[in-house]
Amino acid sequence: MDIISEPGDLRSKANSFRSMDQTIGFVPTMGYLHDGHRALIARARKECDVVIVSIFVNPSQFGPQEDLDRYPRDFEADTELCKQENVDIIFHPDVNEMYSGDATDVVVSYPELSQKLCGHFRPGHFDGVTTIMSKLLTLVGACSCYMGKKDAQQLLIIKKLVSDMFFDVSVIGCSTVRETDGLALSSRNAYLSADQRKQALSISANLENIAQALESREVNIEQCLAQAIDSMNNAGLDVQYCEFVECIDLEPVRELFAGQYVLCIAALCGNTRLIDNFFVEVSPEGDVIIDRGQQRSGTMNVLQDISTEATHV
Repeated sequence: MDIISEPGDLRSKANSFRSMDQTIGFVPTMGYLHDGHRALIARARKECDVVIVSIFVNPSQFGPQEDLDRYPRDFEADTELCKQENVDIIFHPDVNEMYSGDATDVVVSYPELSQKLCGHFRPGHFDGVTTIMSKLLTLVGACSCYMGKKDAQQLLIIKKLVSDMFFDVSVIGCSTVRETDGLALSSRNAYLSADQRKQALSISANLENIAQALESREVNIEQCLAQAIDSMNNAGLDVQYCEFVECIDLEPVRELFAGQYVLCIAALCGNTRLIDNFFVEVSPEGDVIIDRGQQRSGTMNVLQDISTEATHV
């Protein structure tokens, strides 16, 4: 496994692999890797000849009052996980390599999508995401890019970025990986105390309650969302949003028609901001298909699919 820090070296390596007709799987991360990242890497390893993982805590997607300085980092452990998963290249650049001057000198922005949901509470966040992803995908070149569905808004914005900018990239959304009790894996879970960890379970529990109501088709979506917000607030969380939105434009939906949707929640647990979601597809025949993710079965690397069926997103 090679560890590369120079952007030019990454580009050269990627071009060399393609010259030998080898396909590239790319997994962009901010490090502090967990089993959710492991699942992304494992899928890339299964489907591609070469796997590249980037580990870069991107400063441009953190606001002034956010947790850039305390964001968890453990490059040694990340390296070990990548070795276990047979990663070919880790790209671990310095900030000065990715931003030659002020980080705001070049900005790629999607204001229509990036100001909704998480963007309302984290102004500028998605500008940072789309800017760094534009840089990374330019360096890696033609590839399959594996991203988790837990960051639903990010995934949908990057899909639009790739389409609009004509990147030769297939963005592949992979199901959320959950603990045995349902909590979605996240690097920020490390911030939670034991009591907060229990409070956080209210998020996935309320997603499941709404999902079951959607599957019944006899559902008042507005009422379900309001009840979920009350439930989470009563559990000690500070809910920022609980929404059911269209995948294409993130606009709220209150009736079930054929299409693709996201049932999504963001809430503060103490000072830690947590997000989670279920992707929902309604078939032309009216069947409700829900991607609840994959659940760990007690031991690392053993995952149980808890989705009704994989959605197209």
